[in-house]
Amino acid sequence: MVASNDPRPVTYRLDQFERLARESSATEPQRASVSAIAATRTTLARNPGDPAIVTNLTALFGLFDDPVRPVEANYQPQTGTISGDPTGTTVGKGIRIHGLNARWIHGHPGSEPQSGAQRRLMDLLESDPGQRSPDKYIKGHVLNHNPGGIGDERNMYPITGNANSRHYYAIERQLVNWVTGTGNQNNWAIYEVDVVGESADLRAGRPVQENKVDATLQCRAVLKDQSGRDRETIMATITSTYRQRQASERFVVGGRA
Repeated sequence: MVASNDPRPVTYRLDQFERLARESSATEPQRASVSAIAATRTTLARNPGDPAIVTNLTALFGLFDDPVRPVEANYQPQTGTISGDPTGTTVGKGIRIHGLNARWIHGHPGSEPQSGAQRRLMDLLESDPGQRSPDKYIKGHVLNHNPGGIGDERNMYPITGNANSRHYYAIERQLVNWVTGTGNQNNWAIYEVDVVGESADLRAGRPVQENKVDATLQCRAVLKDQSGRDRETIMATITSTYRQRQASERFVVGGRA
């Protein structure tokens, strides 16, 4: 069942699949999937609600995801700097966690943003709490603190308050409930966030209202049952644009939007 049909999150995943399929390390079935990826693109452009999209995505995820639940959750953060940032501050650029479950969350308590983290970068941006949510920046967790994200510079990226709220309601809240809600203790999940489409205009010595960092969070969460079977997948595109209120874009396979 397709619970929502925004095409943008699917387009990003198809790009990822094609890149993997063309790598020298790809298996023969993965290389052969290029034609299915192209067919899915065509169908998506014609009708984002076509059930064939779900069928093809399910097959592609089966090809490219490791179906075996790791003994211990495998957490892979990515860090870097923002191009054009004169402070050279370290920021989180993405995460992948395979095998996220209640046990891992309980053993890895997250934290709110640390007060001194990314201070020099945030001093260049409008962060007055009194501003409207699209008009202020916050230190947004790449991995939310509820499933174990630490509030340090390696796991935070400056996004608007509006984008931070959309991130939570589009995917983060559901992810945590999947593995910690009543009766869900045997579930596990795959969760990915990529920070892409970065565009910054930062300069020291001018009003903070003239500086900006725009970016997009491409997110995917996959709910697995104890046997490793996919139960639900959420793909979400969260756009953070200074002084613009944005809606999240979601595509859900199984479950509800």
